Amino acid sequence: MSRPLPGQAPGDDVGLGDRVTWLGATYQVAAFKNDTGVVVLLPETSGAPVEALYRAMLSSQDFQILAADDTSAEPSVLPALGTMQSTLSRKQRKKLLRLHEDMMEIDTGVRRPGQKPRDGYDPDRTTLGERYAAKAAELAARGKPISVKALEAKRRKWLRANRNPLALVDGRKTRARLPAGRTDPRLLDLLREVAHANADESTSTIDSHMDAIARLAKERFGIDLDDPAERKRLSFSRATYYRRMDDLGLSDLLQAPTSTRSSRVRKPPPPYTPSHAMLPGQLVQIDTCPLKIKALGDNGKMISVELTAMVDVATRTIMAVMMVPVVPGDGPVGKRIGGRATRAFDIVLTLAQALAPMPTRPGWSPLTAAAGSALPYAALNAADPRFTEATAARPVIRPRTIIIDQGSPYLSEHFQTACDFLGISVRLARKGCPTDKPLAERYFRTLGDRFSQHVVGWTARRLEHRGKRLDRKPLWTLTQLQQLAYEWVALEHQQRPHKGLRNPYAPGMVVSPNMMYAALVAGTGHRPRLMTPEENRKLLIPAWVTVTDKGITVENRTYQSPTRELAGLQGRSSGLTEAGGRWEARWDPYHPAVVWVYDHREQGHWLQTRFVQEALLEDPWTQYCWEEATAQYVEQGGAASDEEGIALAMRDRRLRAKAGPPRPRGPQPPAQPPMPFQGGFTLPVHDEEPEDPYAGVPDFDPVAIQPYESLPIPGRDTYLLASPTLPSPATGDYPEPGPAGELSPEDPDT
Repeated sequence: MSRPLPGQAPGDDVGLGDRVTWLGATYQVAAFKNDTGVVVLLPETSGAPVEALYRAMLSSQDFQILAADDTSAEPSVLPALGTMQSTLSRKQRKKLLRLHEDMMEIDTGVRRPGQKPRDGYDPDRTTLGERYAAKAAELAARGKPISVKALEAKRRKWLRANRNPLALVDGRKTRARLPAGRTDPRLLDLLREVAHANADESTSTIDSHMDAIARLAKERFGIDLDDPAERKRLSFSRATYYRRMDDLGLSDLLQAPTSTRSSRVRKPPPPYTPSHAMLPGQLVQIDTCPLKIKALGDNGKMISVELTAMVDVATRTIMAVMMVPVVPGDGPVGKRIGGRATRAFDIVLTLAQALAPMPTRPGWSPLTAAAGSALPYAALNAADPRFTEATAARPVIRPRTIIIDQGSPYLSEHFQTACDFLGISVRLARKGCPTDKPLAERYFRTLGDRFSQHVVGWTARRLEHRGKRLDRKPLWTLTQLQQLAYEWVALEHQQRPHKGLRNPYAPGMVVSPNMMYAALVAGTGHRPRLMTPEENRKLLIPAWVTVTDKGITVENRTYQSPTRELAGLQGRSSGLTEAGGRWEARWDPYHPAVVWVYDHREQGHWLQTRFVQEALLEDPWTQYCWEEATAQYVEQGGAASDEEGIALAMRDRRLRAKAGPPRPRGPQPPAQPPMPFQGGFTLPVHDEEPEDPYAGVPDFDPVAIQPYESLPIPGRDTYLLASPTLPSPATGDYPEPGPAGELSPEDPDT
């Protein structure tokens, strides 16, 4: 009789604990294995559990669900298939099945179906008590004595579990040993507390913590220690202390390196919450980590590099990568001069890079183009005019929520203001909890395995694994290294299938980030955030300036407007009381030759100003170059306010870099020194087109070009007319010299 069961999925009729008939036998449903479609059946008569395909069992002609005989019976709690094989040894399984047959003989009179009852077990001739006594005597004869009362208790437990053989397992032999024995839980908490409190301290042996635990127990449980029994529970011997430290894993923790101990202590308790998003840009993770590659610095010397990466959770797309040189500065902490690392503006450039398509570069593989990738290029080109044939195979994703750590560049006011301006909500990860942004953390390992170790300058993950004479090998400049990373993202990462990515419409298909984006963007649409040059200027570093007759001053440099537009603000207040009447200015540390001043009156207008000493600097320069030149100039006795002297010192530094080091040791600079690193991404802040030197010149046909008439040479025509044929050297008959002979013999042209 088939009947619907509550809580079953549509199309399912069999529930856990149902009695069914199949292949001429009666079974009870023990468990379902949903991942393989297998059902576990327990025979009601005898035998081991049986597994069968659920759909095959339902399609059998003799399959039938039977009504329960006793609905008040206690439901059986059966383990999943394989528990008997996985938790018990072969000897234990053999003993368990034999004991199951003994229970069947007491209950039915036979050990297996089809047998005849033995003497003393026939239900028609003996009582249940007589069968108990006979079985107890039989077991005693086997050398396994057991009382009738214990035998009766086993049979009742076996019947309550619907004749489940696993109900006869002796729990005392299969029970797992507690990791902390019988030690009081309060004492175990003290062990963990002391070990975690010393995680950031220098490594020490576990002996040094035993006295601290005893002292802490006395402070916490001083009243309880007055009771002798309680004092015994809250104290232990040295041997017990060692065992408990090993059982809890605290011995290994205290002997681990300090960084490992700090990481483990701050790790949140499991289960961890996975990062999950359904839409592109819904959740984005960003992080900064040292890049295990050495590069060539601006001065031709080997430097370290930091990498900032932004990862989209839904598609695993690398939205942006930003490399920044790491150079230690001189001086005390907080006042170091010349130091450089990832700053807030570099993080803002990473946000701006994610909002713009990545162009392909000359020399890249044709497979890096978006037109030939899994991206819906035709639809993206129709929705966003920035997608052209030269766009790389990396989608443009607008971040909605971004998870950041609590580093100083991310907590800066500039980064927070940029996120507010772009409409991005910020979520802070907990300190020391890399599991709050696991994709960004895991990306750096992927980068090392698939990119960094294949690039010259690879330093390995640890110092003891670093190769020798790394500083003597040819290295890439930071700009070249940035271009290599861009190409790797478009060619390798975005087009390689990831095991963690599954097509939402075909879960069995492993897809790449570009394929995942194509599947998700079909339901959401591509909604770009087009940035105008005026909006891009809002992402630059802010500065509040006062306009004087000399112009404005930013970072100890004077700027003046080439078109004299700045004169309209001279000596006037901006009216912004919170800024003290000063005017808002924006500048780019990678291109500091230009500063933009914002005139907020009426409709708003940006005024371009340029560095007054720009003519002295022929080569490109950055704020870092200016800071380094300033430090050297001041060290030589110059003044920090001498703009012209600092500019000349920066130019001389460039000339010295061209000459190279005095001795051929270390990485040799190229014939021309590397260009100063000017950021991996440049914001388009100029709205005017560059001046075309050929503007207004009409097109010409090369075939129609006529040769220009040659100018006459004095005396040449006269000489040729007077002597149309040259004289023969044999006759010696030379004509009289014409006007050309009047040239002076000392003339070098004769």
